[in-house]
Amino acid sequence: MSKKYKAKPCVYCVTGISAAPDHVFAREFFLKHQRNNLPKVRACEACNNKKSALETYLTIILPFGGRHADAIDNLTTQVPRRLAHRANATTSIQLRDGQRQISEPGQTPIVTSFPIEGEKIGQLFQFIVRGLMWHHWQVLLRPDTEVWAGCLTERGLNAHRSLLAQHERRCVSRSLGDGTFIYVGQRRTDDLDISVSLFSIYGGIKFASDQQNTNKISLFIGGVTRRVPPHPASQ
Repeated sequence: MSKKYKAKPCVYCVTGISAAPDHVFAREFFLKHQRNNLPKVRACEACNNKKSALETYLTIILPFGGRHADAIDNLTTQVPRRLAHRANATTSIQLRDGQRQISEPGQTPIVTSFPIEGEKIGQLFQFIVRGLMWHHWQVLLRPDTEVWAGCLTERGLNAHRSLLAQHERRCVSRSLGDGTFIYVGQRRTDDLDISVSLFSIYGGIKFASDQQNTNKISLFIGGVTRRVPPHPASQ
């Protein structure tokens, strides 16, 4: 193992000591022939375990909503094996019992929707945002830095795009696994803790906060980091 991944501050929590490298985007999201050269950062055991638990769940769930050809391939070749594992029995039951047939506004086709624990998307992408801050800019976010990540409404998407357009030349843009993950990120040069990111998975997964109101659909995930001002009482 390279020394740059061991016995140093964990990129995710800062306070832990790294024990091994971690792929910022789990290899299992990608088809086997597309797993080379994925971003890696150093991680402590505790963060690695927390992130791995989120990835175990989301590598099963997310391919069901993907429009990318690789999502369909992943769904047919990888997901059944994962669902068959005893540890994923609860997820298998949730998918079986929670699927619904719905029609989208103004469209005739009936589509199948599947339940998802949406908060886990935000939790995983908080790790991903922190990892990319280090991978691209070697910024180790301080403990007092606030990290938000989650599915974007149309208003949130427009806000993210507006922020990214303000300093387009400083943006990093990547497509991993032939479009399995696409992201754009940017950080401020005058304050290293401020950044904005925009992600698309499997060609844009349709996330709806309410199965009965599919107008509230999100295709993108956003991420923002900022330093929280100290409370007046602590100054």
